[in-house]
Amino acid sequence: MISLLLVVFCCMTLYMNVSSLLPEHVKENYPELNSFDVGCLMAIFPIGYLTSAPLIGSYMESMGRKNMVSFGVVLMTLSTLTFGLAGYFPSTSVFYFVSLFARFCQGIAEALINITVPSIVAQEFPRHQHLYLGYCYNALGLGLAFGPVLGSVIYTHLTYVNTFYCFTFFIFVFGALCMSQVPDRINSKTSTKSETEK
Repeated sequence: MISLLLVVFCCMTLYMNVSSLLPEHVKENYPELNSFDVGCLMAIFPIGYLTSAPLIGSYMESMGRKNMVSFGVVLMTLSTLTFGLAGYFPSTSVFYFVSLFARFCQGIAEALINITVPSIVAQEFPRHQHLYLGYCYNALGLGLAFGPVLGSVIYTHLTYVNTFYCFTFFIFVFGALCMSQVPDRINSKTSTKSETEK
């Protein structure tokens, strides 16, 4: 359970972390972009989430719940790295569209995690699912709150690209460690643990 909460927390920090560094970076390096353009970079994340959510819900059981979360961690890692690497491009249009694509993929990754984890909780802890679902959404809220703080603290000491190297390392290491603690039986449609709790 703790492993799943940490995955949710780590990934949610990546939703709002850009709010504390993207506008400043764009203003200094890509003055052609305006506030609307930056707003679109923020908005594309939930669009990726919303467009992929129905498909994730439909294929969760057939693909396996642990597999879905693991894929979400991998996709979040790669898309975060891509978002940071976009800062190397001197061309404003290339920077913008690579960043847009990376944020869209981050939204899909977030959906893979945030839709699947509550399903795992309900499957594994049927008698206490309301309590543990509350913990899940606490982890989600904490991730949203700490994301901008972590982003601004790291960005104070590092460059834009290096800040995203840190976040990439952060999500990959913690995500991999956490998912290694989640049993493979989570991939099955019915959990043996849920039977013992009845």
